[in-house]
Amino acid sequence: MHAHSMLIAILSLAISAISVTDSAHSPIITATPTRALANRQVQTPILSTLQYPYTALPYQVYPYQVLRGPQFGYNQCNSTTLGPKSNCQTLIFNAPDDFCLWGSPDANGEIGNVEAKVVAYCTKPYHGTRLIPPDAITGLQWIRTSAYIQVTGFINNSAIGLDNKPGNGGELDPHGADLQGNPLGGVVYSNGTADSDGHNLVQVMNWNT
Repeated sequence: MHAHSMLIAILSLAISAISVTDSAHSPIITATPTRALANRQVQTPILSTLQYPYTALPYQVYPYQVLRGPQFGYNQCNSTTLGPKSNCQTLIFNAPDDFCLWGSPDANGEIGNVEAKVVAYCTKPYHGTRLIPPDAITGLQWIRTSAYIQVTGFINNSAIGLDNKPGNGGELDPHGADLQGNPLGGVVYSNGTADSDGHNLVQVMNWNT
């Protein structure tokens, strides 16, 4: 019998999205709180401020060899990267039947040890990632408001490469003590935001799982 862990994902979408119609090929770096910058020892781009249109993603969003960098995987994900060995770190979160979760690239990964290099596992084979097996999620509640999408449920951890030991925890978001985020280079896109047209992917700037 497989142990199942509670799945919680919160994405603040509508108020912090960037449209893919933006034609810039370089990241748009937005302002960061002064206190965070003052505590930062190495001046490199801060993950939560990097914005890219989905169609203009670089191979790696965070290739910088500083602190914990560079990132483990890559962000240009398509049919050539699809499969069980994919190290795609671009996560898609569209609808109850079309979304991705962060999981370990190696079997039985302890989330606290692999949080910096987790990769995307998706319910659909359209995003160039690893796939979540159909029976892995045993319960799901999807809440969508004008400001955020919140998802809770139950999942078999081993289906996304994680161990089933109780008490192990990690925090996956674009912030962190060093502002490099977990995973490093991880970015999230959705066409399910309140201000989306339902087709084009927009970048989610604030997310947590």
